[in-house]
Amino acid sequence: MTYLDAQGGQEIENGVYETKTFSTGSLNFGLGFFTGSSYEVKVDADNNPRRVGNTIFFDVHALVPLDKLNFYVTDCTVTEDDTGNSYKIVADSCPDKYTRTKLESEFLTKTQIRFSYTGWFY
Repeated sequence: MTYLDAQGGQEIENGVYETKTFSTGSLNFGLGFFTGSSYEVKVDADNNPRRVGNTIFFDVHALVPLDKLNFYVTDCTVTEDDTGNSYKIVADSCPDKYTRTKLESEFLTKTQIRFSYTGWFY
């Protein structure tokens, strides 16, 4: 039947199609720090002190990237272990202007998102 065949009072049967539209699994991400904006040389975050006023470069990366899955960062909080003080440098996917946080890569990615911010202390 085509739309030309439809007349008032006629019933057209709808087909119902079901498919599996959900799945469960585990996604794991890593955090890396770098010496500069080239993001080529990684640094040991525990043994490399950051200076107030210097730019800190870091990335969030998928440990096992999936071909059909992109991700983005909605929130990122810097916390000082000794005091427990914390500050959001990314909130609702927006970089913080006070710490000069910048998105240094594409917003959506399959592998790695890069950021920078200005170091400070509490």
